[in-house]
Amino acid sequence: MATEARASPWAVAGLWHPNSPTKCNAAIVDTVLFDSEAPRWLFTSKNGEVTKKRSVTADAIRERFTRLAAGNTANDLQRTAVVRYTDGSSKIVDAAEFGTMLSRWPPSEPGLAAMQCYVQCAGSSGTVYRNTFRVVNDKGRTATTTHSFVTIPPEQAANGNVSVPEAVLSRSKAARLNQTLDAATRTVVRYLEASHRCRILAVQVDYLVDSESQLWLSWIGDATVAVGEAALDLSLAGMEPERGEASGRSSWIDKDVREGLDESQKRLARGSSPIRSRPRPKVVPGDVVAKHIASAAEVVEAPSAPERHEAVRHGGAARPDDEERLA
Repeated sequence: MATEARASPWAVAGLWHPNSPTKCNAAIVDTVLFDSEAPRWLFTSKNGEVTKKRSVTADAIRERFTRLAAGNTANDLQRTAVVRYTDGSSKIVDAAEFGTMLSRWPPSEPGLAAMQCYVQCAGSSGTVYRNTFRVVNDKGRTATTTHSFVTIPPEQAANGNVSVPEAVLSRSKAARLNQTLDAATRTVVRYLEASHRCRILAVQVDYLVDSESQLWLSWIGDATVAVGEAALDLSLAGMEPERGEASGRSSWIDKDVREGLDESQKRLARGSSPIRSRPRPKVVPGDVVAKHIASAAEVVEAPSAPERHEAVRHGGAARPDDEERLA
């Protein structure tokens, strides 16, 4: 089998393809890529599709990133952007530092790979959830695992500018959050395979849960792909792209997950609490709803073991899930 290693940000850039008959349904953080001659700006449209802006200017980036940062009342330190480099490192910058970086266009920062709009996560640690996808046999069977890691260590929690440490992974035991991320990653893999005529054999996709419990795709790491004959029959692993009727940011997850999300929003509109302690109904395998994203984030962000246990007891959203999830 002919395989290739495609370094980041190939997969992120690949979420928009000019010749694809469909667009990728994914809620991606505003991302400006510097991996080609001209910077490219990807963002999420109102329909929940990854779209590319026609023009990219320093003034437009500064205005949008600064406005989004200022509009989030939970972002009291006015962190404005995440800056990523080709060696895999990254940092978070505030409005003043971001303005300095944009004073020259394109930025002269050595090894610059991307600038992304800063998303204020639920909690103070900037938790990222990394969903790992891989094909495990020649029949096309896949396995996924989810880990979490923090991007803002305690000693930098009061700083607007943060040097993001190397990721220290911790296995996620929030089962329903894991299901949601599995579904989101499958959507991304389907699109990449169909639009680029390849087979994704292994890839890691990073997600954020913001302060309003919205799920965002933040980054995609290096990908291992099969090309040539191995890419001819995309239906082998059931990874053909799906075209659904849903629109908006929730349309990037599978139909059964989306229906659960819609039902959750109806319950919230009636005034019920998303994380109130109460008897739990029997859960259908595909019934993954938004309340579990919020509860799982609370569990991960809890600073001490007793508080984590309390979050699990009241949220009802986490249980041991230490094995890879096979599809």
